[in-house]
Amino acid sequence: MALLVLVVDRDDDLGVKTGIESPVVGRENVLKAAEALLLADPEDADGNTIFAAVKIYDELSAQGRDVEVALVTGDSKLGLIADMKIKKALDEIFSKGNYEGVIFVSDGAEDDQVLPLISSYAPIVSKKTVIVKQAQQLERTFYTIKTALEDPSFARLFLGIPGVILLLWFLFQENALRVIIGLLGVYLLLRGFGLEEPLVGTLKAYLSINPHSSALPFHVASIAILIGALFLAVHTYTYFPDQGVALYEALRVGGFTTGIAVLVFLVGKSIEAFHRRESYKIGDYIIFGATVLVLLVTGDALINFLEGRGSAGLAAVTVIVSLVSYFLLAKLGGFIRKAVLYSKEVVGATLYDRTGVRMGKVRRVRPEDKVLVVERGRRTLRIPVERVRIEAGRLILQ
Repeated sequence: MALLVLVVDRDDDLGVKTGIESPVVGRENVLKAAEALLLADPEDADGNTIFAAVKIYDELSAQGRDVEVALVTGDSKLGLIADMKIKKALDEIFSKGNYEGVIFVSDGAEDDQVLPLISSYAPIVSKKTVIVKQAQQLERTFYTIKTALEDPSFARLFLGIPGVILLLWFLFQENALRVIIGLLGVYLLLRGFGLEEPLVGTLKAYLSINPHSSALPFHVASIAILIGALFLAVHTYTYFPDQGVALYEALRVGGFTTGIAVLVFLVGKSIEAFHRRESYKIGDYIIFGATVLVLLVTGDALINFLEGRGSAGLAAVTVIVSLVSYFLLAKLGGFIRKAVLYSKEVVGATLYDRTGVRMGKVRRVRPEDKVLVVERGRRTLRIPVERVRIEAGRLILQ
């Protein structure tokens, strides 16, 4: 069995700049690809990485080792699209050759992200990082910033929140500080209980209207109630007799009406999920609905306290009861979300790993052993149910 010296160009500089398609296999072909890339762009670091791979190939060949060198590329858009193209190229390479291990040659940036994918074909026996003089630190810094800005969570935290703060300061002026602190508290609550991503997913679903959905009447009603909530909040803040508590009353009215709009929407989505045999989604809707109820009840208790209409003890008891209720409803939602993994609804579904690489199809469910039987080519995998989660309608191996 041979060793494979492998170079991965995840952002497909080779294809974009030279038109050469992946995979490229064999010393002469790989060498021509490197020359073509550096002629097209003498400053491209990938060209140096490819030459380094050819050098390793020559050294191993001189020692009498059975070795091959290859180059695979992804896509300029990166992400799942790039990884799927790399997987397709690796399928082609490994279907034509039997390799006992891979020597991975990288420039140490984006390409390192495909290591788990490569190791699913053959063990990585060595990794060579090619450092272009005076360029490594700049590349790593650029890549770190670029990756961070592509992360939705990072973008929301460092771009979205400052934008919201500036907008609130413009709208509320003298009351802006109180509004900002209150919303910051809500955000920290969502982050602390791991509810930020479900919230973003629900908002995306809320903004996409499907005219053929069974949830359409609920969706339309929810939007109408939400618009009414906005007008009620603005009217209350503007015309409430006691301006000292006008902001609190506006938040109470607007928050309560918005909560009703969200709950109406979730009822519609639950009905839709039931009709479409996607019952596992109902668990997420229950968890999100419980969050909305907790925020409404807790917010009302805190506003009463701030307005002097309730004691601190009553507010504390209300918050505690709300949190206990939330945990009970969250447990119910989690049970519903997980129960589908023990049912026949997942048979035939595709299982993916965390990088989006296809693992295989579910052929059988064994509730007694708490495993999913997954067919991957000629292999049969037994995956424990606790290692599988459902995300965006897909089965993901954790």
